[in-house]
Formats: sequence, structure tokens, C-alpha cells
Amino acid sequence: ANMEFAIWEIPGGQITAGSSTKFFENTTVTALWKAKTYTVTFVPGEGSGTPFITKVNAGEKLSLPNCNFTGPGNKVFDKWDIGKPTDKIDVSGDMTVTALWKDPDSYSVTVNVNNAEYGTASASPTSGPDGTVVTLTATPKPGYKFKEWTRQAGMLSGGTSIPNATSATTTFTISGYDVVVTAIFEAESPTTKTLDSIAITTPPTKTEYTEGDSFNPTG
Repeated sequence: ANMEFAIWEIPGGQITAGSSTKFFENTTVTALWKAKTYTVTFVPGEGSGTPFITKVNAGEKLSLPNCNFTGPGNKVFDKWDIGKPTDKIDVSGDMTVTALWKDPDSYSVTVNVNNAEYGTASASPTSGPDGTVVTLTATPKPGYKFKEWTRQAGMLSGGTSIPNATSATTTFTISGYDVVVTAIFEAESPTTKTLDSIAITTPPTKTEYTEGDSFNPTG
């Protein structure tokens, strides 16, 4: 079981099936066997790339490999038509395995503010696949100023901190997770002003009146 003929063994050597030899005495010819092997061919399906072959001995399981083919358009690899990478499958004969493709997963970006009375904040775009660059914009209301961005959930390309977090306008790259960020606003520091003097620097337009004239505040 799970073996196939390899070659004939005769005293002093071996001969292949179908070949001829002469015998000059009683001779024992022994059949030698080897593990039966199957050919598994991996093809890109709708994608592109050079198909590759894997040999599997009968009775052994095949661990499905990662896919290095290029997907069609902007699609990404989903799975093989018989399973996902690292799955172990039984092989009972020569077979062809095809790569299957899907639209890339889309991840959301949610923007909050620490207090709606302090300012507003937004993201553009608000969703996209892995690698999408998102622009964050924070706008404080009068009497308040922007302090910083904080990340509540999700991963960012290159780390967990928002780049240039103290800038009211900054960007980050989606890295395979939904992202939640918050814009932090704070009240501006109050300023004290001192009155130095009061003076009339421009005379009014009308300075002389007669009885009965209406007052003219112009100037």
C-alpha cells in the first residue's frame, strides 16, 4: 500500500522495467519498491504568477503553503480552493490547487472629541483597506485650543502612537484594524488687560447745534 514499482534487482546490479538481460544460471530477480508520489500543482487562478509544483508521498499530509501570486486588480488572496495556508490535507492522487481572491477587507475610522462644546474633529476617509492613509482634522471653538490626538483602539502602521499627535491636522496609515481616536481640546488661558487711558482721537462730524437740531452721532 502507498508504494509503487521502482526497479528490478539482480545479482550484481539492477535493471529497469522493459530492459533486456541474459541469464546463464538460475537467478532470483527481486522487485524493489519506492513510496508512491503525487504531484500537486499550485496555480494563480484569476491572479498572475508562475505555477509551482510540490511532490507528496502517498500516505503523507500536505501542508498548504502561503500564496505569493499577484491578485487581479486590487484583490487580495483569500485561500486555496481546498483550504487555507498551513492546513494539512490528504493527497490521494495528482491534483491542481487554485488560489482564490477577494476584495480587501475595509476598516473603519471613528473620531471622538473630549467635549463637543470645545471643538469638532473629523477623519478623511472614514474607512478603507489596509494601507489607507487617513487625514485627521481638529477645529477648536472660540475660547478653546487643540491639545493632542489620542488613540483608543486599533493599530497604526509603524506603531500605536498617532504621528504628530499635537498637530491639529495629521495623518496615519490603517494597519489591518478598525481605529478609534479622540481629539483633546482645552480652554485657552485667560488673559488680563489693563486700561491705560481713554481719549477722543477724532472729533465728531457735527459739533455746533442750534436749538431744535437733532443730535448727529457720526464720527
